[in-house]
Amino acid sequence: MAQAGSFACLVVGAVLFGVVTRVTVPPLTWVALTLLLHASRSMTVGAALPGIWIAFYVALARVTPIGPYPLLDYLVLTSETVGAGVKQLERYHRIIGDPVDLHVREQMDTVRIEMAPAAGPFNIEFTSSLMVLHFKHETDGGFAPTRVVFQHAVDDPGAYERALGCPVGPQGSWNGISMSPDAWRLPLRRRDPVLRRLLETQANDILA
Repeated sequence: MAQAGSFACLVVGAVLFGVVTRVTVPPLTWVALTLLLHASRSMTVGAALPGIWIAFYVALARVTPIGPYPLLDYLVLTSETVGAGVKQLERYHRIIGDPVDLHVREQMDTVRIEMAPAAGPFNIEFTSSLMVLHFKHETDGGFAPTRVVFQHAVDDPGAYERALGCPVGPQGSWNGISMSPDAWRLPLRRRDPVLRRLLETQANDILA
């Protein structure tokens, strides 16, 4: 166990070093690191190193495109608003075989992005971090969810709250992100209706 813990620490340290120093890491390397850490967490190492996993998820989310595939990435980023971008993810995530099914529920006073539990804790935590951090960036810091909810227990909810800038509720009745209607309607800084329509044509051809 000590050896596995040391290995996990080294891998996370390498990831965090790359983020802090802005070293460019090839996409396949990120995938390999993700799989290695996911395997390490499945051991009992995770109980001994609770903060490391949250640091890893957040660090990886900061450097991963909102869609780890260029077509999906720009379908989201060229949308008019946060809400329109989320709906692009909901509609087109199947083009990359994304295991996280998204479902949007719009109500009078809140909007919820729900994630099916079948995707598993790793994918749900990573996707939630990815969406919150990237929508913050794409709205010049304006996006602020009201809450992130997980059905499973998390190692350190406070660490997530500090990283994502919103309350985090573990062991809830659903998985996902809630926000105000105002946050849902925030404009994205790279919105481009002409490019988006071209990309939608390509994406629809793939899904046909």
